[in-house]
Amino acid sequence: MPCAPFLRPCFRGLRSRPTVGAGLLHMSALAVALSASIGSLLAISIGVALGLRVTQISIVSFDLARFGTPLSGVILVGIAIGQVL
Repeated sequence: MPCAPFLRPCFRGLRSRPTVGAGLLHMSALAVALSASIGSLLAISIGVALGLRVTQISIVSFDLARFGTPLSGVILVGIAIGQVL
């Protein structure tokens, strides 16, 4: 039966990935919130540190700091394409 896009999204052909939720692992809401906040803090700290190092890189006469916005856009589009494929 073909998908009717006006009724609901068609997810045929997409690979499903098995996941395990926090409830199945018997984690409390406090443990989930704390681990998410600590993970976010670490990810942001590492991203800022790497960003500061990358801005100091220069190739010939071009500084990578000038191309930060377009480069981040290309990275986001690459991630989106990777998710679709």
